Amino acid sequence: MIGLELASTAVDLGVKVVLVDPAELPMMRATPRLLAEFLCETHRERGVALHMRSQVVSAERTASGLRLALSDGSCLEADVIAYGVGVEPNVELACAAGLAVENGILVDRACRSSHADVYAIGDVAARQAQAGLPYLRRETWENANWQAELAARGILGLALPEDIVPWYWTDQCGLNIQLAGDMHAERWVVRGALGAGPCMLLGLRGDELVAAITVNQGREMRSARELIARRACIEPAVLADTQQSLRNLSRALPA
Repeated sequence: MIGLELASTAVDLGVKVVLVDPAELPMMRATPRLLAEFLCETHRERGVALHMRSQVVSAERTASGLRLALSDGSCLEADVIAYGVGVEPNVELACAAGLAVENGILVDRACRSSHADVYAIGDVAARQAQAGLPYLRRETWENANWQAELAARGILGLALPEDIVPWYWTDQCGLNIQLAGDMHAERWVVRGALGAGPCMLLGLRGDELVAAITVNQGREMRSARELIARRACIEPAVLADTQQSLRNLSRALPA
């Protein structure tokens, strides 16, 4: 996501951009294929050259600048190279302290680690929302703020609130894209049309709404998150109908 945001900004500044990604499509790990394909085409239309399913084999400085050799056989020359290679949680201190660790510091619903007096929050914490569910590590601004409240309540012995629906956003190519819920939904309903003005993608598991993506339609996200939080079951045809108000659908749910 950071690479696409940087590419978008660079193009806006008149820079020629080449993006290299080992994935099949950009943001494929964090978004449904439909949106990933749309973003790929949008960046290409704006002049970004994409080398997908390719990795950097070697990098060197030359008399004229910088050169990269790619696994697909391409050789790229550039004035500036920016690497956005992701992060790995820094758990060395936690391991030394004997805390349970697996792709982050394992914590319970209150962000308490395997040691009762140690709490962990933010990008390094892999949290279990309830017993039986997997431990998830989320690298978002909202998640760090939310977990800070949970940890504070846990330390003070206060009751924990219901979990919020995960939410984050990205701005690229003149698009504000907001994402909430489980991006691994079984199927997606398009509300509007991608590339033809504001629209939404709504993800279902069975009949239950579990995810929402807005494209230049952020005002709808609050209602969508409310529907997800309340585990609303709504007919796909109703969700796809732009004349149906998500706010009214949310208000119509049983208390």
